Amino acid sequence: MKRTIILVIILISLSFVLFDCRTKVVKDSEPEIDMKQEKEDLPAALEPTGSLIPTSEPTIPPIKYPIKHMDSHKIMYYEYKDYVSVYGYDGKESSVIIPDTYNGKNVTIIEEFAFGDKKYLKTIILPGGLTSIGKSAFYYCKGLKSPLSLLPGLTSIGNQAFYECSGLSGPLTLSRDLTSIGDQAFFNCSGFTGPLTMPPGLSAIGERTFSGCSGFNGSLIMPEKLTSLGSRAFYKCSGFTGSLALPEGLTSIEDYTFYECSGFNGTLTFPPGITSIGLDAFAGCKGFTGSLIFPAELTRIKKCAFCGCSGFTLLVSPSRLSYIENSAFSHCSHLILVQCFGTRPPGIGTDILSKTHEDLQIQVPESSVRSYKSKWRIYESRISALP
Repeated sequence: MKRTIILVIILISLSFVLFDCRTKVVKDSEPEIDMKQEKEDLPAALEPTGSLIPTSEPTIPPIKYPIKHMDSHKIMYYEYKDYVSVYGYDGKESSVIIPDTYNGKNVTIIEEFAFGDKKYLKTIILPGGLTSIGKSAFYYCKGLKSPLSLLPGLTSIGNQAFYECSGLSGPLTLSRDLTSIGDQAFFNCSGFTGPLTMPPGLSAIGERTFSGCSGFNGSLIMPEKLTSLGSRAFYKCSGFTGSLALPEGLTSIEDYTFYECSGFNGTLTFPPGITSIGLDAFAGCKGFTGSLIFPAELTRIKKCAFCGCSGFTLLVSPSRLSYIENSAFSHCSHLILVQCFGTRPPGIGTDILSKTHEDLQIQVPESSVRSYKSKWRIYESRISALP
């Protein structure tokens, strides 16, 4: 019995010794883990933050403008951050109302060609907050029949905006905030009637802007701030009446600007600063009367500039005038007196005073009579000294 107990004790002791050796072997075979290095090797996204709440808001992609829309009337819009424009019309209705707002934003622009060549349109109502009408926006809309009233706030009208809209009738009311009107903007809009008053801030009128608008039948009031007036701007606007006073900001009158504006029946007044008058600029303006007094800065009068202006009786030429081109004053049948104040006679083309009054007299500075008779030999017998 005693021997049995001793044997059990020995076996238990031996088991503990073997277990301790095995554990030591396993520990010695496992690599030592560096907790500091382990932390450094963690991906940044997996590092502990001390909180389960995200550190920043999720990124929302920006809205890409413009956004295209079409309403129930088939008017097509571009939506921008702060405003909306109209870029097209896919409907067939003859009457269109463009709303003041769309999607909570003001409709401020009518884009290029938005309603171009829509001949079936008869009436269109523009939005109250309109600031710009683009190129050819209503090009060739011959069916439009109503008067055209452009509300305050509109600052620019693009090239050919209402080109050949010959059905527009009645008065044309321009926005008081207009600063520019593009080339051919109202070309051949022959249905407009009444006078035409330009807004005070208008600085530029393009080429052929009102060309062929023969229906206007009142006065033409030009704005004081106008600095640019394109060629043929009022070509064949034969219905204008009364006098014409050109604004002081102009420096030149381009070719054919007032060609055959035969209805003017008052005086023509040039501002100081005009340096040149273009080809046929006032040709056929037979209704102007009284004196034609040129500004001191004028240096050149081009070919046929005043052909057929039969109402003028007196012409006053400034001292700086250097050249008068062919037929500049031909067929001015009532022109009876020309006064030249330059001591050096300007060069002249052919027939500058042909078909004028049979008793025409030319008066020049006394000291220059001989020079004028030498240079203007064809008119030698008509030249005498200024009184």
